[in-house]
Amino acid sequence: MRVIYLKVLLVLNLFVGTAMADAELRFVDPNDEQSFVLAKSDMVRVEKAGSKKMFMLFDVKQDLLTVVNIDNKTFQRIDQARIDQAAEKIATAKAKLRENFANLSPEQQKQIQPMIERMAVAEAREQRIEKGDKDKVAGVDCVSYQVFENDKPSQRLCVADAKALNVSQQDYEAISAMLVMLADLSNKMGGGMMETAISPEDTGGIPVRTVDGDNKATRLIRVETDTLSAAWFQVPDDYRETAGQ
Repeated sequence: MRVIYLKVLLVLNLFVGTAMADAELRFVDPNDEQSFVLAKSDMVRVEKAGSKKMFMLFDVKQDLLTVVNIDNKTFQRIDQARIDQAAEKIATAKAKLRENFANLSPEQQKQIQPMIERMAVAEAREQRIEKGDKDKVAGVDCVSYQVFENDKPSQRLCVADAKALNVSQQDYEAISAMLVMLADLSNKMGGGMMETAISPEDTGGIPVRTVDGDNKATRLIRVETDTLSAAWFQVPDDYRETAGQ
């Protein structure tokens, strides 16, 4: 009876430990610089290893991104409304540029024409994503996806779900929600001039390897589950909020 009891207790401890542990995903980029994605319940923190300049926090419940500047001891909050407002300003600026083009001098038109052409190409861009084979990155099972821009191969991703990453569903969903907002921010603020950011909503998983159009890869190198201090997910009390641009 004692043996059975100990086995049951062990299983329960393993289950509770897995369910309650926080998550840490470590990545390395093409410059061999590491970054961390930390998740604790409804909060996520992103930072570069050894960075003393900035980090980001994401609050799932508020759908709120906070960019923290360590050097200046300041922080800036970004929500969906702010992203949409900024995108509207960019669209208005592009429209005015086109409207005023005919009134510019020939020299000014020559300088701006390449920008007008790039804008037109970006706005006409069509994207599709094709699911590929299964793969493995840092021991994590993932599914590959090929992104096409105007039928030309662009980014390649390999994405994993919570089970494959061995993290709690809550931590997984928190990281996914943050990546959805970051993709929306990048795509709208970039005005279509940058490579399209792919959201977990497009692939159904968190990227554990991303290879850009220049064949440069950012990949997962480690997953850890442990209890993280709540202080890591808070803005220090002596920091001040700024409005930003």
